[in-house]
Parts: sequence; structure tokens; C-alpha cells
Amino acid sequence: MKMSAVFHCKESEIQAKACEIEKIVELTKGEYAQFYHAPLRDYPFIADNKNCMYVDENQTHHCLLVLGEGHNNGFLVESEGYDYARYLSFVPNARQIVEHEQRYNCIQDLECALMNAANEVVSCANAHDGDGDFRALIDDLADEHGFDKTYIPLLADMIEEHSSINDVMVFSDEIIVSVNRQEEKFSQPNQIPDLDRSKNHMKANLLMGNQYELRDTREVEITAVIRLPEDEYQALLDGGSLPDEYSDVLKTYTSAELQRGSGTISKYNAALVICQNSEDGVAVCGSNGSVSYAAQFPNAREWLDRRVQQMADYVTEYAHVPGRVKDEMSLEYNHFRDLFGTEITADNGIGDLLVQELRERDEINNITTQDECFEIEFNPDIDYDDDFDYEIDDDFDYDDQDCGPVMKM
Repeated sequence: MKMSAVFHCKESEIQAKACEIEKIVELTKGEYAQFYHAPLRDYPFIADNKNCMYVDENQTHHCLLVLGEGHNNGFLVESEGYDYARYLSFVPNARQIVEHEQRYNCIQDLECALMNAANEVVSCANAHDGDGDFRALIDDLADEHGFDKTYIPLLADMIEEHSSINDVMVFSDEIIVSVNRQEEKFSQPNQIPDLDRSKNHMKANLLMGNQYELRDTREVEITAVIRLPEDEYQALLDGGSLPDEYSDVLKTYTSAELQRGSGTISKYNAALVICQNSEDGVAVCGSNGSVSYAAQFPNAREWLDRRVQQMADYVTEYAHVPGRVKDEMSLEYNHFRDLFGTEITADNGIGDLLVQELRERDEINNITTQDECFEIEFNPDIDYDDDFDYEIDDDFDYDDQDCGPVMKM
């Protein structure tokens, strides 16, 4: 579980400021690079928008959101009348946040309905082992997922974009889907289910630091997750401290790695702290059981949920592979490190989230955590070959697989 951030050492108090974005400024690649490396210089785009940046009577910071061409991250700038970024806050994944806010609710609902329908058709088509191509009734899809049948051509295009699909034909009452069996994911007997692992690495760029110094953006790997009730989470925001029961988590799973030959911190291993009633989170890193560095993590819950769901998708794929598994299997934690770059243990919190997600899946009857593995009992109603003796191939060469680029938030 990795991300990038700038940590603050021994943060005594985490103070989140209310802000309102008055204007979004898009810089060219060159302008953004210059601003990124020298934010204290005077800039025309700041001077031209002085009137947009101030603190009102409610202590709300009115500011600019600065984006750069080709970059997902951004900065909040409140100049307080100056021509430079007097107050600056790094915002991971800022562009996606803006795009999400600007979308109409009806478009989001339609997109969600079509995505669910497309995923269902692709999953059923890949699992189909009968004669001929897979057929799906249009009325059933529209009724089940709640969209108008006029969007069926768009749904067909979405289905056809999946690499395992060879062709999609739309008729008056049904969709016929042809699967490319030669490119089927599980065609090789010793190949474990694959997934786009680059999207599941637990890495992001965050602005980590402490009350004594501010550091540049650093890569942070999330190696643990801590879920707090609202009062304890607020205590963390107000006072920069965690309950004593989590001191072992900080000692075991968090650290700051120094760049060789210098005293500069090059990377953080951090715990992501989340609360049930907040979409945001805090990445913390500490020694001796106390918080030394911290960073605010906007939209942390969505970021985390997406990655846990992808790992759960990987596990449940075993239940759909003909001749692959029996009703029960053991899945070692180190496979998630090899495939996803995600550290899972029995006590780092990430394993608990994955278990919680898997218990909601129809393919899973029961799952328990052991010291080094998950013990999984699959739903016996899932169609697969009981005569095949399945084992995970511990000799599978993961290094030969293309893991893709590390995701930067």
C-alpha cells in the first residue's frame, strides 16, 4: 500500500482550515514546473487574482486552485494581497476532484448504471461455457440496472472495450457477446488471475511535515490502516496524537527512509487514519508510538475503498475459473505484495478491510485470517470443476509480469 507525501515531524496539532475555491487556474507544463519548484516567487496569475484570495469573518480561506497541464495534483493558494503564494496547500488528485464536482448527478447515475451492466455482461460472458455466444436480454438489463433502453448502443460500446470481448451484436431484444477465448485470462493452467496491478499500488504524493519544518512532496507507501471513532479522529486532528493502543502499529509499520548520503527523507511508510463520518483522512508516520510526521489526505476513503475492492475482485475471480479451485483454499498474504505492492498482515488493518469486503461477495461463504494467509471457503453454488486439484503456484515468476507504472496521486 503506497503513496507519496510530505510529512511534518512530531506534529503537535493538525489544523484543517475551511476554504472556498474562488477560481481554478490552469498553468502550462513549464509554468507549473516553475511554480512547483519556486512557489515564493511573484507570479502574474497570482497578481491578477488578488481580489479572489482573502480570509473572511468566518475564518474561511478564499483561494485559487492551481492545476498544471498533464498533472493530476494541484495547489490551493491564498496570497493575502501579495503576488506570491503566501499560504499554500498541496492537494493530491486535485484534477479528478474538480472533474467529479463538475459532473451532473444525472450523468454520474447513468454512468454508474451502465458500468454495472457492462461489468455484469462481461463477467457472465467470460464464465459462459455453453454452446455458442453469450446472450443477454435487453429488457432484463435495463430493468435491473435502471437505465433507458436508448442507451443500449452505448452499453454495447462499453462492453466491446474489454480486452476479453471479441464482438458485440445488438438486436431488437438481446445483446450477443462473443468472447476471445485465445486471450482469456485463465487459459494457462498455472497462471493465477491477473489484474491491472498498477492501479492498486498503495502509493500517493502527499505534503508531509511537522510543526518545525515543511518538506517537499514525497512518495508515501500506506503500510497500515487505522479506523477511529469520530471523537478519537477529532482528537488526532486537534492534538496530533493517537490512542495508546495504536502505538505498536506506528512502531511496526511506519518509518521515514533517508536518502543515501544525505539527511533528506526520500520516502515514508505511513498509516492511513480514517473515520466513518469523514471522506478525508490523515497519513501519519511516527517512532516510539507517537506521531512524528503527518499529512492531510483528501478523499482518502474513496481512494482506499477502490484499492480494497480491486484486491477483492482478484480473490473472487478464483471462484469463476473452471477447474481452478475446490470449495476451500489458502491464499498467502505475500501474494498481495507480489501482485499489488500491498502489505497485508493479520494486524495492519488492511487485511481486516479486505475480509470485510470479501464477506459481502456472493462468491465467498466464509473467510478467516491466519498468521500468514487467508483461509477461504467459496460458495458451492458457483459453477466450477470439482475434480481439479488446485494449488497456488508458488514458483510463478512475478518478475516477468508487466506491473506497469506506479500510480501517483
